[in-house]
Amino acid sequence: MSALQELRRGIQRQLHQLISSAKTDVLHKLAASIKDEVGEDLPGDDATEVELYDFIVDFLKGNELASQEDQGMTRLLVFNDLITELQQPPAAAEEQRELLAETESLVAPSVVNVKADKLSVVASQVTDVIKLTDVAALLPRREFKIYSGQISDSDSDVSYSSLCRQIDEGISENFSEAEVIRTVLKIIKPGTFKDMLTTKVGLTVAELKRFLKAHLRDKSSAELFQELSNTKQLLLFNVPRVTTELGKTAFSYLAPWGWNNLQKELKLETLMSLNEFKTTIKSVVMETCSCFS
Repeated sequence: MSALQELRRGIQRQLHQLISSAKTDVLHKLAASIKDEVGEDLPGDDATEVELYDFIVDFLKGNELASQEDQGMTRLLVFNDLITELQQPPAAAEEQRELLAETESLVAPSVVNVKADKLSVVASQVTDVIKLTDVAALLPRREFKIYSGQISDSDSDVSYSSLCRQIDEGISENFSEAEVIRTVLKIIKPGTFKDMLTTKVGLTVAELKRFLKAHLRDKSSAELFQELSNTKQLLLFNVPRVTTELGKTAFSYLAPWGWNNLQKELKLETLMSLNEFKTTIKSVVMETCSCFS
């Protein structure tokens, strides 16, 4: 049995003991600590021990933990510590927290004594000081998360202010812009808005906020397209990689390839009206296209 499975079963055994002891208050606190990760409504104050147990087990077996880099091991260890802490008497728990706060480093002394029949050996004591910051660096890096719902083309479960607050908190906690943007894209459902963002080359957090602000204020798709097109750099699409001449004739290749080259040739870095665009493009496609005749 793996260490992860043993840890999960150990947590379940402790939950069974809480049910047997009718410690509903402890189960309530445990359920409240994971409500944002389960994706379901937290059971009410009148919930039974069994209902609370089922809610917590859904978290233990959920995809949220399994999708993490360490398959949820770090999160389960923290949750296991919380179970132990909640079952301690208040005085003992407070004493343990104070002791942990006062401990700034871990000192690991080791004494090396080597003996031999025909050799004279000097015994020396080696002391290594390990800082807590060094220990933290060895642990799996915590993943940046966005809570409170998803965003689609037509509606949103999260407000713009809440989303910006969580983004700013992530940046202040030293998550990179790429990590923040990748997490925000995960909560956006497939559709026009997500396609626009994923095809935007060199998207920054500042630009992402601007697009989110426009989208969450119910602007139309045309207005969103204008927002994207009006940025300081070209709106380039990802061109799929093809290895044959036949592949280059596919629309999925020709469309983004043609648009990218057209922008570069005409230097379309600013927003213009439809008539201005028609006038500009005539110089390129007049001989091969009758669209403007």
